[in-house]
Amino acid sequence: MLFRLPNELHRYYADHLDAQSLSRLSRTCKFMRTKFQHEMDKIKNATEKALTVRKQKRIQVFEGNSIPGELIQEHDRGEIPLDWPGTSCLLKFERLKPALQNDEVEELRQFLEAKGSPNLRFRTGTPLLHYAMRLGGGHDARMVRLLLDYGARPNDLTPENLTALDYGAYEAPRAGDEARMKLVLLHGGVLGHPGSLRNLYAVGQNGSQLVRMALVNGTNLRHTVQSWGHLLDETDEGDDLYTTEQLCELVHLAPDLLTWVTATGETALDYIMGYRPAVAVYLQQTGHPMYVALRQEWIEKRGRQIFERKLAEVSE
Repeated sequence: MLFRLPNELHRYYADHLDAQSLSRLSRTCKFMRTKFQHEMDKIKNATEKALTVRKQKRIQVFEGNSIPGELIQEHDRGEIPLDWPGTSCLLKFERLKPALQNDEVEELRQFLEAKGSPNLRFRTGTPLLHYAMRLGGGHDARMVRLLLDYGARPNDLTPENLTALDYGAYEAPRAGDEARMKLVLLHGGVLGHPGSLRNLYAVGQNGSQLVRMALVNGTNLRHTVQSWGHLLDETDEGDDLYTTEQLCELVHLAPDLLTWVTATGETALDYIMGYRPAVAVYLQQTGHPMYVALRQEWIEKRGRQIFERKLAEVSE
């Protein structure tokens, strides 16, 4: 029994290691390589199967035609010749892509149980979790939950430097978005793209809670929103990108947003007084610790009368 125990332990540990760990351990000596070869073969076969092209679709590119966003995400990088009207390109869908999109949970489960990596990337460089966040089918977030349970990393970056939350952000919230985003946030997900913050707010009644979770996880709000110009921007329909209430919440959660100064010397309060003076009223009413100094600096530069007139306009 003593002689067999190490072999049993090797098999036990093999069942609890990921592909990378197995590969590294198998290179330590021939004995280990023999013991783990079967597991390595299973992983290799599962990966090859997952990346096998199951579906192809050829599209024509004509001048003036818009290509659906999900198709652009599927093509080999640079394959769609947007500048060459009248040409066509072949979109290739690996086996796991339709499985994720159509909520084929068992297909994904079989891949993961065969020790396929939950952080596998498709040929376009997109990780499985990110793809499931953007195009995953179903309203109950089963695909996302399964990937996270097996160790998917939500903050791995796509070739476009997008996290899973960034990649899954849509202008128009879809059924299941809130559940998917909350799961990723519970696993430490952060934001890194300006548009993602707005989509967390837009996802539903709990948007504010999701934003707070992202900040607790370490989201750098100044890096994410990039400028007050973005915070005060408008949608294509002319609506405010962020409501006054949301802006007030953001400066409360991240006071350093108020310390921004552009290369041309414009301060955060310059933007606020010029485009959303209601935020200044909020800062004054709540006794924000940075407000007095910012107000005095602005008054010295622009004048007290202008300052008071802009605040008065808010209550009219």
